[in-house]
Amino acid sequence: IQEQCAKHERINLVPAEVVNVGVRVACAEGISDLCQRNIEVLVLPVDLTKCTAEGPGTQVAEVGKSAQFTVRTVYQNGQLCREQLVVKAELKSVVNDSVIHAKVTSKGRQVYEVTYTPKVRGRHTLVVMVNGTQIASSPFQVFANIHPTQLGKLVRVVEGVVDPWGIAVNSKQQLVIAERDVKKVTVFDREGKKIQTITSEKLSSPSGVAVDKDDNIYVSDLNDSSLLKFSKEGKLNKVVGRKGTQPGDFSGPSIIKVINDKLYVCDRRNHRVQILNTDLEYINCFGCYGDGDGQFTNPNDIAQDRAGNLYVTDSYNNRMQVFDCERQFLSTFSKRGTTSKQLSNPRGICVGSDQFIYVCDGGNHCVSVFKTSGEFVTSFGQFSNPAGIVIDDDGFLYVSNYVTVGQVHIF
Repeated sequence: IQEQCAKHERINLVPAEVVNVGVRVACAEGISDLCQRNIEVLVLPVDLTKCTAEGPGTQVAEVGKSAQFTVRTVYQNGQLCREQLVVKAELKSVVNDSVIHAKVTSKGRQVYEVTYTPKVRGRHTLVVMVNGTQIASSPFQVFANIHPTQLGKLVRVVEGVVDPWGIAVNSKQQLVIAERDVKKVTVFDREGKKIQTITSEKLSSPSGVAVDKDDNIYVSDLNDSSLLKFSKEGKLNKVVGRKGTQPGDFSGPSIIKVINDKLYVCDRRNHRVQILNTDLEYINCFGCYGDGDGQFTNPNDIAQDRAGNLYVTDSYNNRMQVFDCERQFLSTFSKRGTTSKQLSNPRGICVGSDQFIYVCDGGNHCVSVFKTSGEFVTSFGQFSNPAGIVIDDDGFLYVSNYVTVGQVHIF
């Protein structure tokens, strides 16, 4: 400062609040001295709209493994900051409000490496601050996966359900269960507390259940070969379908899914998948009876991955079939068998945010896990009759065990 004062130069100073104590004093004294000498002082504040946090750790992580991202601090003139700043990051779990304070390491030229290790699966909020203020792009939404090989630990069992088959999760992360033989649909919270019961004289044998973005509930009726639409309050709004083979007819519809605002119905005994809009109007279908590519024998459930590919459990052919977003056949997973890498009467299926495929392996009484490439990963659980399966927004996996005194297992 004194050298520049003697030369009567224009100097750039970082504001006192963003430098360490030693430099703060020097800056304060220097500014006072410069003002007395009528020297121009230009203060360059940090521009929080230009500071960035980039890297995988701002989006996704895995429980028990370190995740990283990089923070770059920038002045208002676009230059990287030259002074040491205070960079902090906190990861807060949506599930239990626990907070992790990330480790921050300076890498020079005011680039900071931030590292954290999530302890809880599911949704998190990541806050990134520079000198006590959030940068413009903060907070970030981070999802912490749990690897399938660590997913076999049973969290809770939902008791008091009868013949549970299809299951779904609504926007409140509540579990919606089709109880087939007692002719009702029941809603539970994650703790296993009953929230709501839906009944109707039009329900004969509820098999599949699905929920749309507005929490409307769709139910497939196995015996009546029909579809029913209920409001989230449980009011019956519409019933369509009859037993038959024409488009829009059904024969023993099984599990149903809402995918991209369309309803996919596994029309088991017609050996096809039908597609309807959320007003229950027919759009299209694919599949027919057989054991060739693109053919089915009692398809039971369907799921979609991030790339838009569709996975159908072809139950009596003991396999999964994969179709692209235009419903063109791509490949087949597995073959009949009792080894860990084979399937026997696969039923419910879902794809996690980690893009692993989870299948209720009915004949082997477990859940089998595959990569989207078809590679077997692991299997877990001991069930009498696993039927439906779903993952909620926090990565908790629900499996219905279809027996008279039924249960839903939460992993």
